[in-house]
Amino acid sequence: MRTRTFLLIIVLCISALSAQAQEIADIEELVESGKFLFTADRAFPTGGSSVNLISRPNKAEFKGDNAKGDLAYFGKAHNASVAYSADGGGIKFDGEMMNKEIKVKKKNVILSFKMKVPGDQYSCSLTITSSGSATLAISSNNKSFISYNGAVTAMEEEKEKE
Repeated sequence: MRTRTFLLIIVLCISALSAQAQEIADIEELVESGKFLFTADRAFPTGGSSVNLISRPNKAEFKGDNAKGDLAYFGKAHNASVAYSADGGGIKFDGEMMNKEIKVKKKNVILSFKMKVPGDQYSCSLTITSSGSATLAISSNNKSFISYNGAVTAMEEEKEKE
């Protein structure tokens, strides 16, 4: 009886590990496809309390080697021209990702890249778990570090125009 129970536990563990490995492979394939969306639901500014973002859309879209993000920013700006800029002081970027790198590490898929924007540069790291939950960490030359928690989903295929 103990032998059967032990074998059953072993089989269940192997099945769970195999399923998780498949989920990671699916996430890696999604990131490599370059067609996905990160939607943030909480921001974590340096030295401050977390901020719920549910009432305002905060997202980053990834299409091939391009990224477009519009995220609220809560933190200190180290440059007055950045703090009072026309974009409202948020984290906004739209263009080609520089130094793009995808890694699988400790059951996570990590997308690292840099974005150049007028007057600043962002170093970004998007860490995605097998369940699709994700953290986007952003360092800036002119703003304090901030991270966002949320989820990654596949982008819907754009409908062909008639």
